[in-house]
Amino acid sequence: LMQIIKVFLFFIAINGVFSQFINITISPFVEKEQNELKNLDTYIEYVYDNPSKNISAKFFSSIEKYIKKLKSYVIQIENNNTDIIQLCTRMNDCEGPEFLKSGVNQKYFKEEMGWTDENLEYYNNMLDKAELTWQNVEVLINNLDPYDIKSITNKYDWR
Repeated sequence: LMQIIKVFLFFIAINGVFSQFINITISPFVEKEQNELKNLDTYIEYVYDNPSKNISAKFFSSIEKYIKKLKSYVIQIENNNTDIIQLCTRMNDCEGPEFLKSGVNQKYFKEEMGWTDENLEYYNNMLDKAELTWQNVEVLINNLDPYDIKSITNKYDWR
């Protein structure tokens, strides 16, 4: 009887019933992209916590790179790139980039970064672009067939 149960459970697992419990490995490309996003996100969050005048250029550059990556993901999701779908689904499960969830005291941040009103406006415009682009990614991911997503992604934390 025990042998029959083992065979039955093995058959069910092979057919995907327990697929959400199986750790699906991620491709080296997804791992590389994930690490790049984490590094950018971590740096942006670091600047939020430790603003200073000499880091504005790198800070702006990091947000711009993140936006470019998200924009490229929109196109790649539309083209059914399974690696990017896997990455973005994992991000979506964690509710997206951390820096978009953080709030900063704009007056204090502007002062500590040594920004002009134009710098602050540019920063706010970049945040708006990042948020809009992330929303585009979310809409695309959320409108994919859940069965297809489940077959190419795992549900572990993307971070």
